[in-house]
Amino acid sequence: MIVVKRLVTKAFIIVAVFMLAACGATQKTTPVAPAQQTSQNSSPVKQSLQILPEQGLTPRQRLSKALRNLERGESDIAEVELTEYLIAMPGNQRAKSLLNQIKSAPEEFYPSEFFTLELRSGQSLSTLAKKYLGSALEFYALAKYNQIDKPSRVNIGSEIKIPLTSTAKRVLEEEKKAELAAQAELAAEVEAEVTQAISNEAEIEVQPESYSADELVSLINEANINNDYERSGQLLNQLLEITSLDDATKAIAITTYTGQSQALLASQPVEAAEVLVKLGQLQLDSLQDLAAFQSFKSANMADVNNPEALTALNSVKDKITQQYHREASVAFRQQELDEAIAKWDVVLEVDPNHSNAQAYRSQAIELRERLKALGN
Repeated sequence: MIVVKRLVTKAFIIVAVFMLAACGATQKTTPVAPAQQTSQNSSPVKQSLQILPEQGLTPRQRLSKALRNLERGESDIAEVELTEYLIAMPGNQRAKSLLNQIKSAPEEFYPSEFFTLELRSGQSLSTLAKKYLGSALEFYALAKYNQIDKPSRVNIGSEIKIPLTSTAKRVLEEEKKAELAAQAELAAEVEAEVTQAISNEAEIEVQPESYSADELVSLINEANINNDYERSGQLLNQLLEITSLDDATKAIAITTYTGQSQALLASQPVEAAEVLVKLGQLQLDSLQDLAAFQSFKSANMADVNNPEALTALNSVKDKITQQYHREASVAFRQQELDEAIAKWDVVLEVDPNHSNAQAYRSQAIELRERLKALGN
């Protein structure tokens, strides 16, 4: 009996050992749940912050948003929107170029040799890229080349490095030739004047300006009254060369640019867009934001390839929607419902897809109707 008990005990111990070993093997081979698996190039935090494209946008709206994101330095959002855009428009070279600028290092685009210039009034990274690099849409690659985080926030007077691409070299050569030609022409004119003065035994006198600033203003007004906007535009350019505009002359210039753009729209839309951009900038300076929005919008419709029009349109659109939505919200809290609804109407006129304005406007209308019912 004792032997049998010992055999049973040993058998029990052996079975227990095998069971423990089996459990240990099972624990070692349990697969990791998919949610816990991470690659070497990603982390759970980045996966949880994944950026998705905005829903409900047309391809044109999506491209516009991507450009606006790039101007603000939001390259990650722009990359997502451009990728989504190329699904709908796979052959669009502009979008491909922008996406390539985001993904590539500056040295892949441009040589290390460069020259510098100082950013002047009226210039931007877009205008410099268009002039020296051949495309205004290379503004983002130029910003990366200069280590500028936000391309739209470059100050006047900033030193900008322009890479010496073949296009930039050609432009510099043309500028140098033009400068030399102008110097030669001026030298020839001076020599001719000196020769004429000697032959006539007369002294060289400095010729006075053709018109004073006051005379130019009067002539511009006269041309505008006669609807001769080509002449008023030429006179306005002369005025801008000798003086800056005050409030009164800004109003005259707005009238000039308005008439000039309307005259050009039908036959010369590209030139009309350039005039409309000038008009919109003057309207912004005169605190006419809504009028400026309409001018930039018309400029963008006249020439979709005008980057200044698109940039200005997006900028003033953001400014108007933020300002009027904020003012409408304050009026709503003070139960000034008619004012709140009117301001949200402006927001929706500028941005029909503004979801917050749509929702709050509906609430304001509903509250106004209830108050009317209580009053009755």
